This record gives sequence, C-alpha cells and structure tokens, in this order.
Amino acid sequence: MARRAKPKAPPTPDIPILEWVSSGIGGLMALALLALVLIDARKEHEPPILRISALETVQTPGGWRVMFEVRNEGGETAAGVHVTGALVDGETAKAVLDVVPGGSTAEGGLFFEGDPRAGRVALRAEGFVKP
Repeated sequence: MARRAKPKAPPTPDIPILEWVSSGIGGLMALALLALVLIDARKEHEPPILRISALETVQTPGGWRVMFEVRNEGGETAAGVHVTGALVDGETAKAVLDVVPGGSTAEGGLFFEGDPRAGRVALRAEGFVKP
C-alpha cells in the first residue's frame, strides 16, 4: 500500500514590521476613540448656557448691521435661539438661530435704523427649545 504524501502547508507570507506597527497604532487609536465616546456618554450634560457678544457694527444702505456671536457654554444643544438687540433709544431688532450645539458658537446679525455706535447695544437671548 502506497503512502499518501502529506499536503504541504501553504507558505506563510512574511508581514513587514511596518505593517505590524501601523496596525498597532490604528488599533490604539480605535480604542482611544471608543473610550472617549463612552466617557462622553456617561457625562451629565448641562442645559444650554448662552452668552452673546457683539462682533462688529457696519453701516448698510438701509441703516446699520450688528453682527453677534452666541456661545453655548452648556453641554446640551439649544434650538430656535431667539436673540434680541435693543438700542438706548428703544429701537429693537430680533433674530432666530436654528441651532447652537453645546460647547460651540453660532453667529447672526441684527439690523437697526439708528446708529448703534451712538450708545450701547443690549444683546440678550430670550429663549430656546430643546431639539
């Protein structure tokens, strides 16, 4: 009876050391990202804390434009943020920002007929909704 020859194992390819290093770095980055997502998911997010500041005032053909920035220092997103600007003479202007995510900023503009540079422009957020 003839003996059957054992099948030869396929040759193992040599994996270059650079490929091992790059796959290790990629694995560590994936684990770090997963850890950050889990840590952020466990945090309790604060409600929106909105701070408004004027950026610049520019004369336009119809009057004056005041650009402003809304900074959300809270952890939750604010939607439908109503911003009101008032001049010392009583003139007011309003704008609505669709969304200001937590920890970020959004910009908008208000138009006035009177010169806002003549006095103080009071900017404030009137309200928001949770998205």
